[in-house]
Amino acid sequence: MGSIRFMELGRIVFFSVSGSDMTTVHALKGGGEFLRRLQKEEEVQQSLRRESRRPKYSRFSQQELGSCKPMLTPRCTVAMFVSLGVMCIAIGVYALLASWSVVELVNRYDIFCIMKYATHANPMITVDEKIAFMQDATKRKNCTITMDVTKLMKQPIYVYYQLGNYFQNHRRYVKSKSERQLRGLAASSSELNDCKPEDQVNGEVIVPCGLIAWTLFNDTYDLSTNGFSSDNGTVFVNKTAIAWKSDREERFNNTVFPTNFPNNNRTTLANASQIGGGWLNESLPLSKNENLMVWMRTAALPTFRKLYGRIETDLQPGTKLTINIENYYNAYGFGGSKKLVLSTASWIGGRNDFLGLSYIVVGCASILMGLVFLYVHWKNPRPLGDRSYLSWVRKSPATSTVTS
Repeated sequence: MGSIRFMELGRIVFFSVSGSDMTTVHALKGGGEFLRRLQKEEEVQQSLRRESRRPKYSRFSQQELGSCKPMLTPRCTVAMFVSLGVMCIAIGVYALLASWSVVELVNRYDIFCIMKYATHANPMITVDEKIAFMQDATKRKNCTITMDVTKLMKQPIYVYYQLGNYFQNHRRYVKSKSERQLRGLAASSSELNDCKPEDQVNGEVIVPCGLIAWTLFNDTYDLSTNGFSSDNGTVFVNKTAIAWKSDREERFNNTVFPTNFPNNNRTTLANASQIGGGWLNESLPLSKNENLMVWMRTAALPTFRKLYGRIETDLQPGTKLTINIENYYNAYGFGGSKKLVLSTASWIGGRNDFLGLSYIVVGCASILMGLVFLYVHWKNPRPLGDRSYLSWVRKSPATSTVTS
């Protein structure tokens, strides 16, 4: 069929139909009205095309990109499970060997240090006797323990204190602080309310307020390799850069100094019950007290370790460490435990066998599943693409009888 051309002249429209061998011209009355409707519809369609929000066509927008749909054959499935299992076992063994390479020394000293001062008059058996002894500021509480280095400990050697049965994750305890106060701003009324009962002293706001700061760990450790017979055997413990960088530079402001801190008042026995933990140097800004920063990062579990410092020299096998401990922290009132830990580190951190064992267990389970699939395929093989196994093809005997 050829093309159609039309032209309006007055009320008469001429249609020119060109074909392969002839041209016919017809004059029709009323053709102008038809043309106007046709033009109006064309304008409407153009307007709709202009206002359309249809995105530009692309294979991506129309989801016509090529895709890969692999067929999980029995052989492929078995190979995947076995390969995954072998990789997991290899990673697990590597992680386990790294964990075993960590040299760790642990010594619990809380019981030894207090029983050292047991007497016939005060045998230190009951909790009340232990608490009374710890709150007596006139009595010494130091003790000395030893730790034997059996393997080479390469620097840096991390020194931790470990507390047990200490629930820092208690909601009331975790909220008992003022973040605004640590950043150098005035504490809000809601934050001061959370800090109670360690919010004010004689009407003056405590800085830093709250139970976390009030219970600051304050046991100290001095290490020596020759029993403190000379200064040459003293082991230096570096206590700088032990807190998070964000805490040192942002969270704790260098313009905030301890003020009205209750633990600093240790002059009379009447104030003994008000002392929760360590004291704070009022001439030292909070941004320089990294022991406080480490302590205020509350632990999630009741048994936890916190970094005390690090030794930056190697300890040779056969070294006998003598540690002089100032046993100030009262963990006896809540049945807690205190341990001193010296540990090296590997690429996975400290000693932790859980990660390596987890990989090994998952790897063994994956290989076992692969072997199970291999046995099932060997026991009950079937060709791929067999339509007889499709649900809409398989028919029950009753259905077959009715159909026939």
